[in-house]
Amino acid sequence: MTQANRIVLNTLASYGRSLLALGLGLFSTRWVLAALGKEDLGLFGLMGSCIVFVTLLNGILGGTVARFFAYAIGERQVMSEEEGRESIIKWFNAAFSIHAFLPVILIVLVYPIGVYAISNWLVIPEGRVDACIWVFRMVLLSACVNMASVPYVAMYRAHQLIAELSVWDVFRTVLTFVCAYCLLKWRYDRLIAYAVYMTLIPSLISIAQMIRARLAFDGCRIRPSYLFSILHLKKMFAYAFGDLFGSLGGVIRDNGTAFLLNIKFGPAVNAAWSIANQVSTHTTSLSSAMIGALVPAVTTAEGKGDHDHALRLAFRSIKFGAALILVFCIPLIVEIDEVLSLWLVNPPENTAIMCRCVLIAYVCHKLGWGHQLAIMAKGRVVAAQLVFGTTSVLGVVISWLFITQGLGAWSVGLSYILVFSLMTVERALFAKRLCNMPLRPWIFKIVFPISVVTLLSGAVAYIPSIMMPASFWRVCLTSFVSSIILILALWTSVFDADERRFISNSFGRFVNRNQ
Repeated sequence: MTQANRIVLNTLASYGRSLLALGLGLFSTRWVLAALGKEDLGLFGLMGSCIVFVTLLNGILGGTVARFFAYAIGERQVMSEEEGRESIIKWFNAAFSIHAFLPVILIVLVYPIGVYAISNWLVIPEGRVDACIWVFRMVLLSACVNMASVPYVAMYRAHQLIAELSVWDVFRTVLTFVCAYCLLKWRYDRLIAYAVYMTLIPSLISIAQMIRARLAFDGCRIRPSYLFSILHLKKMFAYAFGDLFGSLGGVIRDNGTAFLLNIKFGPAVNAAWSIANQVSTHTTSLSSAMIGALVPAVTTAEGKGDHDHALRLAFRSIKFGAALILVFCIPLIVEIDEVLSLWLVNPPENTAIMCRCVLIAYVCHKLGWGHQLAIMAKGRVVAAQLVFGTTSVLGVVISWLFITQGLGAWSVGLSYILVFSLMTVERALFAKRLCNMPLRPWIFKIVFPISVVTLLSGAVAYIPSIMMPASFWRVCLTSFVSSIILILALWTSVFDADERRFISNSFGRFVNRNQ
């Protein structure tokens, strides 16, 4: 399969998975909210924040491992077959060395700190402390199993088998959907039951992925002589250490915001913020599906020494990613009040305005994601991530200032817009310096035309709300009208001739191949 066909296949598979997750997630979240109530749902999100460091390490090391695997696969194309295979095995064993021992170390360190924080620091209703400790145990166990699977899952991504990972994610989504419905029928402590569901499902799927990867990839071979290779571990940790700055800043921003809301307003506002983040996660995952398909392609091209092709893919990821997220964000921003009423019936206060702010923030974020891909593929991340991480932490400071000035809980969303916009500019500047990625095409061929197209589509999307009463059919009409205007405007004003040809030819080859 050609790279263009593989990118299209991966994008379609990821897109279909994301649509399914979005559809089922809307019902699942509604059922979970009905079963748990606003308070317990807020507490579950809070317990997830308590293991944020484990989640952070999973994300950092997963991205690091996938980057080095993809780079080695690119190098393999200019090496002998045996040398290329052994190079990948060395990288796999280095990654396995890390992920075989970290879960044990993290349980020993994180578990007692988390239990102490739940018992003494956090604002938890009387009688729910023991339940929260059990939830924390389940969440920590799930995170550790996921960490052990990182080298195996990274091999799928490095080989650009995103479509297969999408199938696994479909299983995960369907099982989560079924369990959310079963939660309504559960007679005992539903918070603990939900934590058990959310531990067993991802853990079993992670184990299955590990077995499948061991059978499918010749690089997934444990060689005692390659374990703890100082050279490979040094390179991995140097890259991961740089990535840690940016990721840690994001974690402090997200979870510091959750803790700030908990301390100032209590669990009910945490529920509103949790729902806003779920909406943004489901919506941005549609855009991330395409970007995820391009990540290993950009790194592999860099590994082969084809820098120009890597930059072309990075620029395309910005345009395509922004297009995909805007298709869903524009009608959601316009109709979020009615969507929340149809979805949750009685959503927590401030949910709608928080959703709007977070969606706008992530649109700004996607405008700089291609620059991030180029920096990651190049491997020179330390200075850039230090700046990105520092900017992310400012989000908590700005949120605190807004709240203390009386702007209310919704102002944390406004701080996200400011911080994400600043980070997008920073990424563009660093990509120019580190990767020679020019600024003028980004400003005048991407940011400016996309901004105009967004304002035009948003204005048109408001017309149904002026002419019709709130209803499900108005939401549908708003989505249809805004999508048609957006797609036509993007096709004629944002995508250039080469990109239109790339889209047409890629889908044409894919369709012909599967006829």
